[in-house]
Amino acid sequence: MFALVDGARYLRRGADMALSDGTASHDLVWTGADGSRIVCMDSMGHVDERLSPSDVVVAGSHTAACAVELLLHLRLRGVVGHAAGPGLRAGGVSGLAVLDRAGVPGAAVDGDSAPIADGRAMYERGRVLLANDGAASLGVTAGMPVPEATLLMATGRLGPHAVRKIQHVVHTGQTGTVIALDTIGHADERIDGTVICMGSHSGTSMADYVERYRLHGTITNDAGDPPERSAVRGMDRLDERGIPAAVVDGTTAAVGDGRSTFDTGIVSQVNACAARLGIGPGTHAADAALRMLAAGVAHTGVSAPR
Repeated sequence: MFALVDGARYLRRGADMALSDGTASHDLVWTGADGSRIVCMDSMGHVDERLSPSDVVVAGSHTAACAVELLLHLRLRGVVGHAAGPGLRAGGVSGLAVLDRAGVPGAAVDGDSAPIADGRAMYERGRVLLANDGAASLGVTAGMPVPEATLLMATGRLGPHAVRKIQHVVHTGQTGTVIALDTIGHADERIDGTVICMGSHSGTSMADYVERYRLHGTITNDAGDPPERSAVRGMDRLDERGIPAAVVDGTTAAVGDGRSTFDTGIVSQVNACAARLGIGPGTHAADAALRMLAAGVAHTGVSAPR
């Protein structure tokens, strides 16, 4: 049974919907002893139930996020699309990061080497312009012919996933530095001697992470203030260590976005150490962070970074 969704023709299979009805051309160019395959098609919209997680797909679409999202559910061994420029804000290759987050090696073909909308030509003539981290870990490099790159994807196996610990300096001055983390999982030795603003909650698991560091304060999200003080109990542990801590109202800053905590967060609850600094409900997170910095440097005698 077919259905129209936003003007596109979809084949409905129970709760599932696929862009292809199974008639789009799939060009098989390589098969491995373990059943892995390299399959070419002219569009990422041509994916369907003929593909399996052991396949590598070379598709004639651009490699933007909206295109690769059409095939994420297949958990493919690899995806190769066209760089399509990559144009403004590198939009033509924005899907490479999406593939990385899904654990799928991906690469984009240099537009000077092969036409778009022709998967077989991209396979035969294309050279890699960019590879994501997963593909790079398998040996895929810029300038590599697509047959070589796809063979590495088809036969290689990804090692342990390495999490990028992304940190943003949102303030630096005479009294020190404020660092924004989207999750406490991005913490490492770089946060020593700073105030951190996080997109995480302040539950006890947060305290487990940060107690190993020498911090001047933490500001996190109250996560909607769930029952049993579960999103703020970690502040009590930090209070015992003399570390000021605050949470911002979840309606004023986005969960999972440390910079949002700093930029727009309004404090909803604090521990006793923070209260002694004049921080309380209604304080802007940026102001609270600066108070924590000033008090922390004065208390420890640590010189501010230069």
